[in-house]
Amino acid sequence: MKIVLTDYLKKIKAEEKAKPLGQRRHIPTQTEIAEMAGVTKQAFSEIVNNNTVAVNRFALAASIKALRDCGFDTDFNDVLTYTDD
Repeated sequence: MKIVLTDYLKKIKAEEKAKPLGQRRHIPTQTEIAEMAGVTKQAFSEIVNNNTVAVNRFALAASIKALRDCGFDTDFNDVLTYTDD
């Protein structure tokens, strides 16, 4: 498994940028997501940068909930991908 949250944030940022200014939603930063998810900035950075041996599913679920609370229809498939590595 590989965490692709950074790619997902880039994707939604591009989608929001394409909208008229008055219709754009705020894209939370990684720090904001970590705070909303109740995860330390360091731990969240390790998750996002794939520097962990095991994925903390609770932290990942809380991150997805934080994005949903911001109005994005985020799911596990948006932030995780399977690789044969």
